[in-house]
Amino acid sequence: MSGRRLAGTLAALALAGAGACGGGGGGGGGGGGPTPPPPGITFTGAAVGTPALRLVRGAGSSGTVLELELRADQVPGLYGLAFDLTYPAAALRFEAFSEGDFLDGNGPVETSLQVANPNPGRLVVGHTRLGEVGSVQGSGLLMTLRFTAAGAGAGSLTFDRNRLFNQRGDEVRGPAWGGGTVQVTP
Repeated sequence: MSGRRLAGTLAALALAGAGACGGGGGGGGGGGGPTPPPPGITFTGAAVGTPALRLVRGAGSSGTVLELELRADQVPGLYGLAFDLTYPAAALRFEAFSEGDFLDGNGPVETSLQVANPNPGRLVVGHTRLGEVGSVQGSGLLMTLRFTAAGAGAGSLTFDRNRLFNQRGDEVRGPAWGGGTVQVTP
């Protein structure tokens, strides 16, 4: 039997066997429906241009853990930033945060990162360089925010009351803020 004919025969047998045992997946009365997403947390970042501050899925993410990195992308003259981040509390639970090295500016500069979770669904964040030092510019990791799955659901992660400042305390205008959407599947 030729390879092509053998493959066709095996495919036909597999389909016949799947029909005899109640279907080959989908679990929904006859098949052909959409395949449900695998269990876990799916994050889709918002598309924004540059310069920007944007959330991206971090390497430490897994099935029930979502690590979101806040990254600067071609940001000019940054000394500090402040923002609120809203998230779907029914789907995600905030667990922890860690500081990135962007505001350090590749030098021994003191920085401060404060994250408060005054109520489920809202983070209040302040991050700044300290002392008589200049601003930094360019791209890099500002911080990582760690969430765990709280239950099935979906929603948006949205920045609110966001502001950027240079070393003089003047507001830096122009960079976009990119949040995203999340879906938690049991």
